[in-house]
Amino acid sequence: MTREAAVVYRGGGRRWFTEQAAIRAAAKARILEHCECEGAEQDEYGRYTFGGFTCYLHRRLDDPNSYARRLFDRYVRWLNRCAKKAASTSDHVDTDRGSR
Repeated sequence: MTREAAVVYRGGGRRWFTEQAAIRAAAKARILEHCECEGAEQDEYGRYTFGGFTCYLHRRLDDPNSYARRLFDRYVRWLNRCAKKAASTSDHVDTDRGSR
């Protein structure tokens, strides 16, 4: 057994091995903070089911022409710019405020 160090990125409350995955997770988590779905419940298999209705953000985030998707893409581009700027100054990126 060998031991090695790995770079791990954090975004959206999880750890990711690639920076792009962490950026996309952070963007999606930030947008879904404004979710207006009724309470989600778990069924007997552990899947989440939404009672009542699903909000606009969940319905439209996968549609490439929707406002929610354009907002997601814009936030991903902004986080990419912050990550590049932070890499050039050797800082870290705080997904809530950009680079420090």
